[in-house]
Amino acid sequence: MEDLERIFRTRFKFQTNIVALNASSKPQHQMDRSLITFIEQNDGPRNLLIVYYTGHGVYRNDYKRLELWAESLNYHESRRGPYVNWHRSEDILR
Repeated sequence: MEDLERIFRTRFKFQTNIVALNASSKPQHQMDRSLITFIEQNDGPRNLLIVYYTGHGVYRNDYKRLELWAESLNYHESRRGPYVNWHRSEDILR
């Protein structure tokens, strides 16, 4: 992840920000806060947001949502533990 961040920052001159979602507080709030901060600082037609997630997740067909799990959780904890509903976070960008 750090290598990709360095390429974006040095080669393409993008402003970058790495956000590590964790289970210490609600990951949904962490993700949404990061997106809202980006929008507040960069809203405009010539700006680009790239969200690159490296972690575990699953598409829940029964709920029609993509769940991204906090880094400290394993599969069994994530099935009932905190997660990010990507579709909810994506609504912030619309």
